[in-house]
Amino acid sequence: LIDALRRAPIRNRISPQAKEAYERARSHGGFANSDLMVLDIGLIAVQSGYEGMAMRRTRSISKDDDGVRPFVSLNIEAAEAERNANIRFELYNQNGEQQFVHEMRTYLREGEMSIMTDHHLPLAGNRSVQGTGDWDLRVFVDGNLVAMHNFMLAPSMQERQRRLESDDAV
Repeated sequence: LIDALRRAPIRNRISPQAKEAYERARSHGGFANSDLMVLDIGLIAVQSGYEGMAMRRTRSISKDDDGVRPFVSLNIEAAEAERNANIRFELYNQNGEQQFVHEMRTYLREGEMSIMTDHHLPLAGNRSVQGTGDWDLRVFVDGNLVAMHNFMLAPSMQERQRRLESDDAV
């Protein structure tokens, strides 16, 4: 009971994206652990322009973006703290094919931690990123699925222009 009362303020800080990602992970056999709670999850898109580099949190990326980095914020209770954990980020395309994997050893400290990948998935000019649609970000802690977040990949402006031109030719 005391643990539940102590965790109540933390539950109020869970983002809507984290709630949704946690529920999706649970429905896919994910791991539930009250000592390790997902507070937030998402993507940081990076785009270079005339004014320099712009970074934005988003749920919709485009092939015009230079790249995208996943992140997760966790609340770690004492029972899970003061140890090294393996954090794994996976991105899956609209066909369910794995497009990006990044694993990292992270020392878990008690309290709130934000963890972002060291590398990004290149988007602009990346020929291996084909098609558009709904993608998934999956986050694992020590091999256990803790969050599943969906997002949208949109075509680049060049691809949109080519489609419009081919539609006009018909």
